[in-house]
Amino acid sequence: LPLRRASPWKYYTKVYRRELGGSVVVASRIPATSELFAVKYTAGSEVNDHAQTLRQIRHENFLTCIEIFAYENAIYTISECMAISLMDLNGSALPPNETQVATIAHEVLTGLDFLAARDMIHGDITCSTILLSLRGDVKIANPEGCMDIGLRTHGLRKDTEALGFVMLQLMERGSSPGGRLAFEHPDKWSEQAEKFLHLTASSS
Repeated sequence: LPLRRASPWKYYTKVYRRELGGSVVVASRIPATSELFAVKYTAGSEVNDHAQTLRQIRHENFLTCIEIFAYENAIYTISECMAISLMDLNGSALPPNETQVATIAHEVLTGLDFLAARDMIHGDITCSTILLSLRGDVKIANPEGCMDIGLRTHGLRKDTEALGFVMLQLMERGSSPGGRLAFEHPDKWSEQAEKFLHLTASSS
């Protein structure tokens, strides 16, 4: 993972700003090509720690960081640019069906399993931090924020419970994190979906 001690704006040009796991600038390379990238700004100078975490989190279900810039007490991560977050999907006119929600849950769980095998957690699984590409790829944003928790298994459960709330928000709009992790209208969903929510609640 390349690390440059220079301004990213010598190599990229700003196109527009979006919310994709937080505020990012969508940018293109100089000279411009059709490919777009997400540039995320973080205040601070601990770029080596930042880079070390990103080098650890290389998995198909996590946002891929392409390079890092350190410039004037700030860290800029250049990542692949996804299309939307689940927050956008949750606000769409046509909600996802159960099969689509199950597919998203499977992809996120695969990413969380990758972290758990390394005694790490994400700590911020929400509709805003789960991103989708136009090809249907599902990726978890902000891998630089993942934390090493050692043998504290309750931390791993936090991510699983958070995913349960994400799925509940997609399936029953109006649900909010921190509420009761159960369907308000269980008759609309399969037994398998209800069992999944029960398991995420039990893990907490």
